[in-house]
Amino acid sequence: MSRSNDCGSIHRWSALSYTTSTCSTIMCLLTIPLNTAVIVAIIKSGNYTSQFYMIMLNIAISDLLLGVLTEPLGAALLIQEGLGTGPKKAELSTFLASLFVLGTSSVLSMALLNIDRYLSIQFPAFYETLKEWHLLVSLSAIWLVSAFSGYLSLNIGFTRYLLIFSLCTVLFTVGVMFLTMRIFWKKLVSVTAPNDNRLSIDPDNQNSRVATTKVFSIGRFRATSNQRRIIRTLFFMLAIFITSYFPVFLACIYLNMCHECDCLAVHILRDVVILAILVSSVARPINFLHRLSNLRNELRCLKR
Repeated sequence: MSRSNDCGSIHRWSALSYTTSTCSTIMCLLTIPLNTAVIVAIIKSGNYTSQFYMIMLNIAISDLLLGVLTEPLGAALLIQEGLGTGPKKAELSTFLASLFVLGTSSVLSMALLNIDRYLSIQFPAFYETLKEWHLLVSLSAIWLVSAFSGYLSLNIGFTRYLLIFSLCTVLFTVGVMFLTMRIFWKKLVSVTAPNDNRLSIDPDNQNSRVATTKVFSIGRFRATSNQRRIIRTLFFMLAIFITSYFPVFLACIYLNMCHECDCLAVHILRDVVILAILVSSVARPINFLHRLSNLRNELRCLKR
């Protein structure tokens, strides 16, 4: 028994390495086409100039890079680990840096996406005054923080940085998503509007901006079926996020708190953490394509 940092990167459980490598390869084969489809659909629709879709485009690009760079490299390193040769330090550093840089970018962009929806609901007049450069500054800040996270992960180690990633990045995003969900619940369940006032989380829905201002500036209304669908959509997004990153949080606690660690458990949890971060890059584009009908329509047009 030893501390988690003493278990090293080479172990005798080759089946574990091969299994994780296979999972990483499968996710790579899903991540690339799904996120490419989201990017193409956004560009084809011409919505990439709106704040909502610019943030979504940033998420899709981060996840696509995870599929192109991180997942294949991770699969190759795990095969080396299974063969007992062990990954080279430069390769391992590249993998960890890309994992946390791109993972942090995706997670913080999800938080920004919810902040965008929160402002559009709670402060519609202020939201209308926001300019494109405000969003570009926010996205630039996300990439700067993400780049620093990659640097930090290499200097303090995987286990310690996992604590920072879990407690700061993930919990912050979950908090923002819960807050947005709560606002939607209060505004859309307790308030109603005539049936022709449809409200959508999709800001490029033809009547969404008008409906947002109209619905929230008039007294109490009854929630429409379309509004209830919005609540279910946000709940689904939150459920995906928690399901993907809850294992990261639990693994973080064990890896940082154990003093006499079982090295098999340490390696299993490390693989679970990596797969949990990677699987979210598959779940996000599926959610976007499933919930936003205009993106699906653009993809159908491309097939014709």
